[in-house]
Amino acid sequence: EPSFSGRVGSSTAVHMKFFSRRGVSLTPASVSVQRWERSSRFLHLRPCATKQSRAAANESWERLSLLQREMEVAVNEQDFEAAARLRDETKALVPTLSPVQQYLHQKRIELRSGSLFEQLAAIKGMVETGDSIVIPELAACLSNPEVYDIAQTAMWAIWMQHPDPELSDLMMEGCSLMSSSAQGEKAFMCFQKLIDRDPGFAEAYNKRATMLYIMRKYEASVGDCKQALRLEPYHFGAASGMGLCYVMLDRNMEAVEAFETALSINPGLTSISSMLGRLKAKCAAQQREQRGSMSVNEGNSSASGAEEKDQE
Repeated sequence: EPSFSGRVGSSTAVHMKFFSRRGVSLTPASVSVQRWERSSRFLHLRPCATKQSRAAANESWERLSLLQREMEVAVNEQDFEAAARLRDETKALVPTLSPVQQYLHQKRIELRSGSLFEQLAAIKGMVETGDSIVIPELAACLSNPEVYDIAQTAMWAIWMQHPDPELSDLMMEGCSLMSSSAQGEKAFMCFQKLIDRDPGFAEAYNKRATMLYIMRKYEASVGDCKQALRLEPYHFGAASGMGLCYVMLDRNMEAVEAFETALSINPGLTSISSMLGRLKAKCAAQQREQRGSMSVNEGNSSASGAEEKDQE
């Protein structure tokens, strides 16, 4: 049965084993936020920044993403004058990014236009920073069979991380406890603490939703799935988890909508795709049955009215 998390009790270490099996060297230590904070490779990329400067850098990143999409369209349409103008505008915008974003921008270029090996290395670099700003880029890879598995794993690895090392450790602890049915209450409390300390941590809601599903508290689980999606619109795990809850609540049309959302983000969710097909068939059969019942009722009403007229 598909789960909210891909793997119940999944951890960063599990995800990193996936990378190593595909020839991409990436250890749990290099992904760990604590190790990354101390890494000599990234220390010079992490100057102390104010909220205002981070907001400005994020705005530049969004603008840069838009310019790159427009440049790709211009090239495809052979509008080389527009493409050149957009290229120059892009180059001027890069220095306004934060140092980490400048690094990620280079990884994004490699991901879009590099060889398969360069694409795998780019994904590795993105995961090492732990910055969720690259989630849209990784989500776009889910339609590419060559990098699908590693991109999906990278998304989970990033979602599991938090800028505060203590909260990352608490997430790991909760996930470890999830693997034992006897430790479910403790796991739930770990995720509750995460939400209390950072209400903006999307994966904490997704993990609490998983525990609520296991506890058969489906309505509450739906609420957490919705919050996870509000915070992270690309969270196909939360969308599929919400669909599972709706199935248990016998709210099939809402389950169909949730599963379609999950598949629009991640078309490779084969279990969800199969379940969606069965649900659509079931909903169609129910609608035919309802139409048949309405026709019978209308026929009975007409016959009853005719009898009354005859009696008059």
